Amino acid sequence: MAAAVGAGHDRRGLATVVLGELTRRASEDGLAHVIAPLRPTWKHRYPIVPMDEYAGWTRADGLSIDPWIRTHQRMGARVLTTAARSTAGGTSRRTSGSSTVRRRRSGSARCGGC
Repeated sequence: MAAAVGAGHDRRGLATVVLGELTRRASEDGLAHVIAPLRPTWKHRYPIVPMDEYAGWTRADGLSIDPWIRTHQRMGARVLTTAARSTAGGTSRRTSGSSTVRRRRSGSARCGGC
């Protein structure tokens, strides 16, 4: 599954709505967790920093410095691992990597401060 929010609709909370629906459907189907690869929004700002290091950077509140990872964290997700290779158009290529996150089935209600 893939979902995108057009640039003209940024900052309206639509990504959270889409992710919430994905989590709800997974729960309906009896899945305990949703595991999703994601490409952090600000990684391009730090091209020489390895993804493992970047994915671990946090702000004073404990959340990621990256807005897209934070969106997932606020919904109860955590970074599980990073991937040095990414697949684009069916062709594997070396990239700056991606992170994989897991979200609890019940969403952010149990996150306790995410």
